[in-house]
Amino acid sequence: MTARLGLILLLALISVSTTSLVIRYVATVPALVLAFWRMFTASGMLWGFSVAKPQGSLSLLNKKRIIFAGIFLGCHFACFFVGVRHTSIANATLLANMGPIFTLLIALA
Repeated sequence: MTARLGLILLLALISVSTTSLVIRYVATVPALVLAFWRMFTASGMLWGFSVAKPQGSLSLLNKKRIIFAGIFLGCHFACFFVGVRHTSIANATLLANMGPIFTLLIALA
């Protein structure tokens, strides 16, 4: 692993690990506002990356899929950020990260 990749992974780990704490302890800012700014910042970073390293255009079907996935990701963040305010950080993080298990259980049902 290169030093650059290690730094990127460390930054990602820190930002994912501290999200719940930031949500909980910045009580003066509404949860949905925090979710908006998180998504806005990430979108800006991804846009900058796409400008720096263009990959070609997307098909209309892929654009629709991305929009559909983005809507659900936004709903996830909104629910998670509000949930952290109403339950413990451990419970909110546990439930948010159990998505693959819930998916498996629904698929097997």
